Amino acid sequence: RSIKKDYSGKLNLCFVGRMVDEKGVGLLLSAIMKNTDLSWVNMIYFIGDGPKKEVYQEEAYNIQNVKIEFLGSLSKSDLNRYYEKCQILILPSISEGFPKVISEAAAYGCVPIVSNVGSISQYLNEENGVLLNALTSESISNALENLAYNRSLLKSMALNGMKTSGKFTYENYIQKIQKLILSYD
Repeated sequence: RSIKKDYSGKLNLCFVGRMVDEKGVGLLLSAIMKNTDLSWVNMIYFIGDGPKKEVYQEEAYNIQNVKIEFLGSLSKSDLNRYYEKCQILILPSISEGFPKVISEAAAYGCVPIVSNVGSISQYLNEENGVLLNALTSESISNALENLAYNRSLLKSMALNGMKTSGKFTYENYIQKIQKLILSYD
């Protein structure tokens, strides 16, 4: 699929997942609050539902330096339209296996900024995304600023992510696990 996406203008960011602390929504909001210059951001979309959605919406209401929109749960086709709009996916989870939103977003040219947990590092590296080793609002801020002020890096990560997104499938993941298990016989 060829994607015509602008990585030079203002950027759209998205979070996709359950609205709970474990997924890092509060941490992301705190990083946004601390980041004084977000003039390079057009919009930040929070996609998903959960028990803390209203709490996060209230927190976001007080953030004046950037436009934030909470979209709730979306159909697959609506979600894909947001992946097409966005240049960066942020998923600062405390724990994960391998969340498929990373590969879905990467297939649409979204550069993932994700916590280095679960099996994510088997697929993601500094060429196709950003692995957060420390889960702090500062590490999220730094990762965002690094991509905001280095657009050639952002674009090359996006292109590499699109190329490797096929490797991100559950089928591929299961095959790797089966190979590992069979190699112990």
